[in-house]
Amino acid sequence: MGAPKPCLGYPSRTAAVLALRGQGLDDVEIAQRIGIRRETVGALACSAEGRQRRPAEANGRTVVFPV
Repeated sequence: MGAPKPCLGYPSRTAAVLALRGQGLDDVEIAQRIGIRRETVGALACSAEGRQRRPAEANGRTVVFPV
């Protein structure tokens, strides 16, 4: 993976995508503002969501504690 690419005043394209989604823009609008394909917007958002998952969810393990 390469270095983050600053975008629209955000430290990376991923940060820009997440911020613009938070403002209510759809993927097509975000893609036009950033200058990337709509599919890339979805991929950046998906990769960011994957990094934010808790470890138990990320590796598919279930932990059961006796009550």
